[in-house]
Amino acid sequence: MAEKLKVGIAGFGMIGPVHFYNIWKKSRDLAEVVAIADPDENQIRAGLEKAIGDIRLLSPEITDAEIERLRKTRTFNNYMSLFYGNSADINVVHICLPHDMHLGVIERGIKNDKHIIVEKPLVLSSLEARHILRIQKIHRYQKKIGLISQNRYNDEISWLKQQIDKYWPIKGIEVNVDWYREQKYYDLNEGWRGKNRRALGGVLTNQAYHQLDLALWLMDYKGEDIDIEDRVNSTNKNLHPNIEVSDTVSGIIRLDNGFIKYYGTTCNPEKIDITKFKVHFNKGYIELINEGGKVYTISDFLEVPEEFDKRKDAYNLQLGRPSYGFGHADNIRYAYEAMLNGTTPPISLEDGINVLKVTDAILGISKY
Repeated sequence: MAEKLKVGIAGFGMIGPVHFYNIWKKSRDLAEVVAIADPDENQIRAGLEKAIGDIRLLSPEITDAEIERLRKTRTFNNYMSLFYGNSADINVVHICLPHDMHLGVIERGIKNDKHIIVEKPLVLSSLEARHILRIQKIHRYQKKIGLISQNRYNDEISWLKQQIDKYWPIKGIEVNVDWYREQKYYDLNEGWRGKNRRALGGVLTNQAYHQLDLALWLMDYKGEDIDIEDRVNSTNKNLHPNIEVSDTVSGIIRLDNGFIKYYGTTCNPEKIDITKFKVHFNKGYIELINEGGKVYTISDFLEVPEEFDKRKDAYNLQLGRPSYGFGHADNIRYAYEAMLNGTTPPISLEDGINVLKVTDAILGISKY
């Protein structure tokens, strides 16, 4: 068997420990985390303990010696340390950072010939994405860049994809992300989620990103020109007085082969998170309704499963939420397999660029 990939994780706040845990969960035969970089040492330690706690639940047979080895994972207080000095052994870097920091770390990864796995969104805009393509060409980059769009691997989405393949073509998709976040959520970690220069797009590129990605993927969008109708980008200053980004977006995306009607908000007056995903076929529709991790299925032409309950997978986990699903493990493993085999990861750089083309158009940055 080929030597394991050596992994460095850049950023260990909310999502970095999720990557650490999911690498152990499903890819420890392919890769091992050898370094973590974050300026907050306390945050690293707290994140490691959460990940280790979940690993103990997953693998109660794990030895104390192995747990101690995980606790002693090499740490740095600067993200760029993953590319220099005694980090020569690292050949994959996971980027789990605020959105505005993605581009700089991706560029450094390309220049240092590392494989890259990056959390959503790829970067802030398609303009930044084009810069990545230029840097790749200049440095003759031959490694692989994979993206995290873990919802594609949720059970209910796998089932829905089978129905779409069976009953193709589809006419369009309605996406409704009706969530609630308080101002204090936006204030966390120096308030980066509420600032345009750090989280351009707000709810569109944060909470609603994965549903938009799913809709574009299921509509087989390949980056062609689109039109946006009835566009709304707004901010509820009564609920979120200190943010710049949009907390509500809506509109209709006109594609060559159909439509995507989207709505996303973090202002749900019921203070809960509900996601609805409705696919229109020539025969009728299928709708998935996610309420806190329990997904109900409805159709007017097809016998459907009564529900998909992701809560059963959560047991006592400290990391992740049932409402998000648990697709990270598959997403990461398939990217690693592609890197080891020299093939393109299933969720690729091109996928990330295509979503950015659409988010740019929705935000009125560019027209595609």
